[in-house]
Amino acid sequence: MSTGTLDAIARDMKEGGKSPAEIYAALLGSFLGTPYVWGGSGLLGTDCSGCVSACLSHALGRTLRTTADGLYRQHFTQDAGSMDQLEGSIAAAFFLDKSGKAVHVTGYMGNGLFANASSIEQGRRTSPRHLDELLSMYRSFVPRLRTLGRTPSKEAAQ
Repeated sequence: MSTGTLDAIARDMKEGGKSPAEIYAALLGSFLGTPYVWGGSGLLGTDCSGCVSACLSHALGRTLRTTADGLYRQHFTQDAGSMDQLEGSIAAAFFLDKSGKAVHVTGYMGNGLFANASSIEQGRRTSPRHLDELLSMYRSFVPRLRTLGRTPSKEAAQ
C-alpha cells in the first residue's frame, strides 16, 4: 500500500470501488509499526481504541473516537461465533475484565490477523497477530469476537 495519510488512503480506496470492510482492514495494516501512545489515534502514535476508531471513522466516512468499551457497546454489537464469521466484515476482538467492561480492542484485518496496538507489545510491532497469540497475551480477560452492528446511514443522521 502506498504511504500517505489515512484520509488519502481511504479516499483512493473508495474511488477504487473498495468496500468499507476492505478500507477498514487496509487502514488497520497502515498502523502496524506505529508506536503505542495512550490516547493517540494517528499514525504517529496510537492506543488500541484510537487505532480501531480511526480506521472505522475513515471506512464509514464519519468521525468517531471512543474507548474500547464504547466500541464494544455502541458499534461492534454483533457477536461472532467463530473466526469464519469475521471474514469480509468490519470486525474486532475485545478483551473484557471480570466486570464485563472491554479493556482492550484489536481490529480484524482479515485472513485470521489482527492489528494490535498495545502497551504490552515489545517495541514497534510491524506484523499482525493471530487470535491464538492474542488469547495467550490477554489470557486473564474474557475474549469476544464482534462485527460492526447496524450503523445509521448518513442521511438518517442528518
